[in-house]
Amino acid sequence: MTTLAGHRQAAESRVDALRRQYRDMLGARKMAPATRSWTGGLFDRGLRLADEIESRFGSLEGKRVLEIASACAGDLVALHARGADRVATDKFDFGYAEFRRRLPAPGRFHILR
Repeated sequence: MTTLAGHRQAAESRVDALRRQYRDMLGARKMAPATRSWTGGLFDRGLRLADEIESRFGSLEGKRVLEIASACAGDLVALHARGADRVATDKFDFGYAEFRRRLPAPGRFHILR
């Protein structure tokens, strides 16, 4: 039987792994310094958003999330790290084909344009 502590440890490990993958993916892209600074903080902002959502509605595990105007998808990846099934879209292409290729994401994870 899995304990609550075991679930938390697995979730923290998933968050750390996806944070690292997201930052590595951003590091490989050419960006202006201000853009790099902004996008680098999106994952952690997404974790704060996940905290807010979970405080109101319970665990994100298995819940569906639609993100509109996803930009560099940091919020989306953070919600994914918390277990949500995600779909995102944006009017502009922020390199989503490269994003999907460089950031393996188990479960349902789609970025549409």
